[in-house]
Amino acid sequence: MKTIAKNADTVIFENTGSADVLQVKNLTIPAPGPGEVRIATKALGLNRADVMYRNGANLEHPIFPARIGYEASGVVDAVGEHVTHVQAGDRVSIIPAFSLNQYAMHVSWCWHLPMPLKR
Repeated sequence: MKTIAKNADTVIFENTGSADVLQVKNLTIPAPGPGEVRIATKALGLNRADVMYRNGANLEHPIFPARIGYEASGVVDAVGEHVTHVQAGDRVSIIPAFSLNQYAMHVSWCWHLPMPLKR
């Protein structure tokens, strides 16, 4: 079965600043490519690094429109070709080992980054 793109509400910001720059927009989330996993985020941690990123004070500067929510957990929504570590429906946690510019509520990650959670 072919996985398709989907839409999801996503918190973004289009310039740096206080929490007032945050917006919720409905964005198209692409199907995962080869070696990628799409995750439906259920919880995320917002911390000092997120605030510094939003304010433009982090070492990595946002690529606009930018998103928030670096650490996350959720459910694998779809997998791309060649993914064997996890499958759709698996509960996973994402470790912060990727660019801050990859924040999202539904995201595609390299397949080995999501860590399966024990049931």
